Amino acid sequence: MEALAWHQTFSNYHNLSYQPNQKKEHLCIKQNLQGKRIRVELSNQYDSISLHVKRVQVSLTADMKQAVALTLHGEKTFTIPPNQRLWTDSVAFDIPPAHELYFELELQNERNLLASSANLLSNEIVRGKEYAGPTFIYGLTSIKIDTGRQKPMTIAFFGDSLTNQGYFSDHVLHSLYQTDLPITGFNAGISGNRLLLAGTANSQWKESFGLAGVQRFRDNVITHQPDIVIGLIGTNDLLHPGTGSSIAELPSAEQMITGYQRLYNEADANNTSYIALTIPPFGNSSNHDVPAWNNEKEILRQTINTWLLAQPNTIDSASFLTDADHPHLLKEAVDCGDHIHFSENGGKLLGTYIFEALLPLLTNKLNERGPNYANI
Repeated sequence: MEALAWHQTFSNYHNLSYQPNQKKEHLCIKQNLQGKRIRVELSNQYDSISLHVKRVQVSLTADMKQAVALTLHGEKTFTIPPNQRLWTDSVAFDIPPAHELYFELELQNERNLLASSANLLSNEIVRGKEYAGPTFIYGLTSIKIDTGRQKPMTIAFFGDSLTNQGYFSDHVLHSLYQTDLPITGFNAGISGNRLLLAGTANSQWKESFGLAGVQRFRDNVITHQPDIVIGLIGTNDLLHPGTGSSIAELPSAEQMITGYQRLYNEADANNTSYIALTIPPFGNSSNHDVPAWNNEKEILRQTINTWLLAQPNTIDSASFLTDADHPHLLKEAVDCGDHIHFSENGGKLLGTYIFEALLPLLTNKLNERGPNYANI
């Protein structure tokens, strides 16, 4: 049985003008499975020219000793066509339980510019060569492991930059990986993403904001067959209008609820549980040097959260994150300073809160589904 060990959703970061030629990408990825075979998915999704793969290797050690080459049709060098993703061959590779995986990639294209990539602030699950600070990922987007007869439960994290930064989602996974539960997970957050609209702001990052959440949910999340989706999305639907995009784009509560209902329906149709996180406060924030918060947006946020809290298994992240004396503000202990995003410590505090709320549900689900979700 093959299972998804790790995945990171990519976006179009053409404005970073990253030059991949004559470089080696080194990644260390924490995962929670064991198995005898491995294959990976490589992405050239947002580039209009071919990406040439000179080498992709995986090892159990950082020095890449006894590394195994990942091939396509038996070849160590191959090409990914424009705007495509592809899976390598499944190759023999003995992976002990929950062992970190080390990857080395050499990729190039004719322009020496690469747009297809992801940026994470957390390094709790994925670390770059320096093993500290922000992690820039390109090429490698997914890992699957042949687990024999083990079927893990898979958790997806879906949302905007609050998810994409990785602070809370990585900490939830890190905490779950410390248990003996057969669980794996992945990050499908995209910075700047909105529930209802694609990026329209006057920003150099506009192209990286991705399709609307309701449009990308199937390809970025459901196709990976998660058992549970933890969704934190909607902040940018409220924050962006009037601060780089037209105020006319500010949705009504009814429009937002209709969008969330589409996510619930899509998940339910695919035997997936959608667990919403309530939208955090963003008072005193700004975007493009324009105040992003006002009372109308605050009323809208609270109305949406009231509806979300009436849905099954919703986790009230907003209450946990809110300043006790000022309900429109993030509390100082979790605020990175821009009054929108979480600090590293704040994200980990939220991750612990979500982990504690999630653990009983996961345990019940695993018990309900029986021995198929364990080593048998």
